[in-house]
This record gives sequence, structure tokens and C-alpha cells, in this order.
Amino acid sequence: MPTRPRGAGSFKRLRRALGHSLEGLKSEFKHEPAFRLEVYILLILVPVAIALPVAPLSRSLLVGSLLIIMIVELINNAFESTVDYISLERNPLAKRIKDALAGSVLIAIVNAVVIWAAVIFEFASK
Repeated sequence: MPTRPRGAGSFKRLRRALGHSLEGLKSEFKHEPAFRLEVYILLILVPVAIALPVAPLSRSLLVGSLLIIMIVELINNAFESTVDYISLERNPLAKRIKDALAGSVLIAIVNAVVIWAAVIFEFASK
């Protein structure tokens, strides 16, 4: 069977992958209240981070810490959906999985709070 040259059709694959990604974000926004809340917080705090007269590295840390929350929340929701898909029965292992996932979101949120507090404290002390 002949093979296509490397890169052939890659734009089509990239466009299709982008479409799947956007569908995933829309689905999470529609079905997950925590994700929706985090999007609203992101929409408020990203402009604040951009407006703050801080160094570009500090600004990157502020925005990056918020994006990490979003990434961890998406992974959390994907795994929780997978656990629910496999079985809706109560299972101690499923509870451990879901609790660990929730813990990872909490750590991401604490990370963002610490970063925002440090940057704001540094900005206020100048």
C-alpha cells in the first residue's frame, strides 16, 4: 500500500483535532458546573493579570496558574466520567480515584492562590 509523504493532510488532521478539542471544552462548559465557574473566574482574572503593572514573568505565572486549574479540572472530569461509565456501583476504589482527582484540583487551586498572593504582595510592596 503506498504511503503518503510525511505531512500530507496534516492541516486537515490539525483542523479536525482542533474541532474535537473545542467540542470537549463546550461539552465540559455545558455539563460541569465547576468547570463553568472556573471559566468565569478565568475571564475575570486574566484581564486583571494583563492589566497589572508587573514583569512579564509574573504575568505569565498569574495566567499560567489559572490555566493549570483548567487543565487539571478537565483531566478530573474525564477520569470521573470514565469511572462512572465503567460502573455506577459504589466501590471503595472508585471513591479513592475520585477523591484523588478532587485533591489534584484543590492543589492546583492552592497553587494559583499562592502565586497570585506572592505576585500581588510583591507588587504592593514596591
